[in-house]
Amino acid sequence: MVVLLVLAGCVRHAPPQPRPVANHPRPLPPPPKNASFASGSAAQARGDLVAAARIYAAVPESDPDHAAAQRALEGVQPDVTAIAQTWLRQVDRNIKQERFQAAGKRLEYLFNNFNLDEATRHEVEGRLVVADQGAAAARANLEELDKQAAPLIAAGDHAAALKTLRRANGLARDIAPDSLLDRERIIAALEQRLTAAAKAVEPVAPVPAKERPRKRRRGEKEPTPAVAPAPAAPAPVEEADSEATNEANRLRDLLEEAQTFLENRAYFNAIVDFLRVRELDRGNETARAALAQLEPKRQELVQQYLETANRYFLQQDLESAVPYFRRVVLIDPDNEQAKKGLEMHYNLERIRRERNRK
Repeated sequence: MVVLLVLAGCVRHAPPQPRPVANHPRPLPPPPKNASFASGSAAQARGDLVAAARIYAAVPESDPDHAAAQRALEGVQPDVTAIAQTWLRQVDRNIKQERFQAAGKRLEYLFNNFNLDEATRHEVEGRLVVADQGAAAARANLEELDKQAAPLIAAGDHAAALKTLRRANGLARDIAPDSLLDRERIIAALEQRLTAAAKAVEPVAPVPAKERPRKRRRGEKEPTPAVAPAPAAPAPVEEADSEATNEANRLRDLLEEAQTFLENRAYFNAIVDFLRVRELDRGNETARAALAQLEPKRQELVQQYLETANRYFLQQDLESAVPYFRRVVLIDPDNEQAKKGLEMHYNLERIRRERNRK
């Protein structure tokens, strides 16, 4: 028991990597150096339409081949846009699977390497905000789940602790992979305890007496062995049914997790999960009733986080204020003060990136 408690306090959380979040235009990546119609044609010839489009778009007007590059760009741009939309659908799947870091990396690559039209660029920027907010919520839930594991182990509720840590590791695979092995060794110890406990209470099955074979009478035929009927072929599962089942399971898990957070007075995490349930199922009565009950606590948390963020802001420590602004946006998406704080953070990050390019 002591070993398990010590292990439960040893899960390391890597500091979150900041990502700019705001409804503010992101700076466009620098164009390829030495862009020419010939280099664009070479990229297109080797099948790299994304690189070809960026090169064609960067050929300067002073170049004699500028007109040819523009015509070539018109030819490849529809394909590049189609590829970008395919990637955005993958991003949506990543976000649905809570793989926010994977979604963010794909979006950053899209922004930095694709020649995006204005509409697609806005889609990329919007999903970057969603991925960032999802990662912030997942980090908060991960820390809370780790906190809940130790008292469960201390109380001897190893099954509940195991479930809590497995859920935590599901989140950590995306947002904190460096902490996976620390948590897995605790999980292994709990599994060992539960297996040993199950064996200790396992009833011993009685040994059946041997049945003596009956002698056949003279002229009696050898009995024909019974043949078990072939198992029925499993019915094909429609993809839509599978998706609906996954959605229902996700809703059930979110509601269960939110209720656990609520019982442990982790009100911020409970509110975030209930809000996510409402996004997935607008008519969910459980989420509606819980959010109505938690509304005073939500307002109290918003005020508390804003006060903390403003205290850091007045000390000119915007980096320390940003996590609290993020928390406000997660439970009060329309809060202008928090959105402005995040926008200021984004602008500073943009200035830093521009300086690094020089």
